[in-house]
Amino acid sequence: MQTAIVLSLFAFLSVVVIASFTFAAISSSANSKRLEREAFYRSEVIKRLTESDSFTSADVVLFQLEEGRAEESRRREKTQRAGLVTASTGIGLAIFLYAMLKAETSKPIYLVGIIPILIGVALIVAAFSGRKK
Repeated sequence: MQTAIVLSLFAFLSVVVIASFTFAAISSSANSKRLEREAFYRSEVIKRLTESDSFTSADVVLFQLEEGRAEESRRREKTQRAGLVTASTGIGLAIFLYAMLKAETSKPIYLVGIIPILIGVALIVAAFSGRKK
């Protein structure tokens, strides 16, 4: 009986590891294809700008500057979102620990939730105080 439990646990963990590595491989492949496609579209836009009759080098420079601003804005939004998710996780963890352990111990274990809350706040502050070009 004990051997069957160990074997089923081993089989479960094996499936979890295989699924995790498969997900990582597919995710990495999809991300690299997305980056390749974006680079292709970017080069096509610049190529069409240079082939147009009213082409000036300022048009390409403006296009690249606007693209840089858009990338900075996307990065800032991702950092804000990560901060909100992390802070929310900390709040949820603190509430959960308080509700589960309030009668069992006199130690304030729920204060562990402050760690992700502060990390989330730091990410949000970093996103808002990031340098703007």
